[in-house]
Amino acid sequence: PFTDLTVAGPVALSPVCLGPIEADALEGEINLSQGALRFSHGKLALGSGTIRFSGELDLKQASPGLRLDYAGRSLPLSRFARWAGLKFPLEGTGAVTGVLSGSLDRPELDAQLKFEGVSVVGLPLGQGEAHATLQHQVLRVEPLTLGGVSGSLEVDFATHRVSVITRVRGLGLEPLSPVLARLLGGQVEAEFVGDFPWEEPAGRFTLQSAQGVAGEVTLGSQGLVASLRRPNRWSFSAEVKQEKRSYSGSASLRVDSLSLLLKDLLGSEVPVEGELEAQMRLALGPKDPGPTFAFWHHHQSGAGGGRGEGVTHEPSSLYPPGPAL
Repeated sequence: PFTDLTVAGPVALSPVCLGPIEADALEGEINLSQGALRFSHGKLALGSGTIRFSGELDLKQASPGLRLDYAGRSLPLSRFARWAGLKFPLEGTGAVTGVLSGSLDRPELDAQLKFEGVSVVGLPLGQGEAHATLQHQVLRVEPLTLGGVSGSLEVDFATHRVSVITRVRGLGLEPLSPVLARLLGGQVEAEFVGDFPWEEPAGRFTLQSAQGVAGEVTLGSQGLVASLRRPNRWSFSAEVKQEKRSYSGSASLRVDSLSLLLKDLLGSEVPVEGELEAQMRLALGPKDPGPTFAFWHHHQSGAGGGRGEGVTHEPSSLYPPGPAL
């Protein structure tokens, strides 16, 4: 019965939920007339932060056209992590300004982001910024800087491919794990480069530390190959292959100085001298309670000069409590 319906007035909702996305409150003014839905004085409350927006949705097109200008500040990053389903602790705040345009089935994005007081799993990264664009179904984040971390990200939603480059410079690990910091020998530099279908992550990770640790991990659709060494301390290498939902492979560990290794692990001197070598076979399937290792060989000497050797041929199982940082 209506030929040119006009609807105008204020809108207020609290809370606002759309799937995993939840906000504390939404308010603004709308005007529906002449085939267009217009938003003005919009405000979306997220914890201590607020996003203000205004724009228009053109309903006359088969796929409604969109134009939305927005700006936000003091936005809690923990809220966005929860939306994305991330399980690790992420703290800090962000600010954003940008434009959302295009159409509902082919949106386009241009956003400038800034970050303050960021910490990931307790590791302080400080402040940073990034520029994000979405055009022709390709999301690009470049450049991205956050403390000593820099990189770029490209996600092609049409071909389901991801390209990522991440570099870390002068990162101290003491706030995350003093033991790990001692094992690796001070500040670390790392790089990850990958280009892969998003259902099969792959790439090459390299690591260096201030006290000589050097190594790399190559991850592909068939498994991974890892090699890591700290001169005159220890070395580790592994090759693991994936077949369907099972993993199998081998690993070797050599410890050149048990006293230095125990000092790194325990944080104090231990009256043990010697070396250690281990060769391991790994088997892990979907029904296994944990990875199974076989063949262990070592030799060591104590403070009194005694020596010992041991060989284990029977497989032994390890039941981890679950991944943790």
